[in-house]
Amino acid sequence: MADAFSICRNCGSDVCYEVDHGNSMHWSCLDCGFYTNTFMLKDSDVVEQIKDTSPELYKDLMHVDGDGLVWFPKVIDNEHCLIFIDGISIDSWSWCYIPKVSIPFSEQYRYPVKGKPGEFHTTRVDQNLKKTFGQLDFILALQESGMLLKQLL
Repeated sequence: MADAFSICRNCGSDVCYEVDHGNSMHWSCLDCGFYTNTFMLKDSDVVEQIKDTSPELYKDLMHVDGDGLVWFPKVIDNEHCLIFIDGISIDSWSWCYIPKVSIPFSEQYRYPVKGKPGEFHTTRVDQNLKKTFGQLDFILALQESGMLLKQLL
């Protein structure tokens, strides 16, 4: 496995993180926030599955590059935060960062885990702490999340 930075085929930035897994390649741009891999070819089953589970705005924003690879906006949903695209059209959207906060034990019953009776979430997103970033500022949302070292930016 090897990794490097390359030019993004979606936005032209020079901070597209490229990973060679031997049998496949993966690209994820730190500026535009879009990603693709060698399995995400136009009209492939992989792309159709992604489209089936994506919001309309994500489908509207998908991009097919000159090699037939389909680029989609990323969604990051981990134990610390949620980073996603929010907007109403391809001309009016932004990157959003929302941190997750702990749910007090006495309130966890109000947040059941779907499909898992008796299990409850211990964190939730806090809409009051939502921050928005420009269309080519995905890296700033990552920085806000702590996923990038602030000293390097």
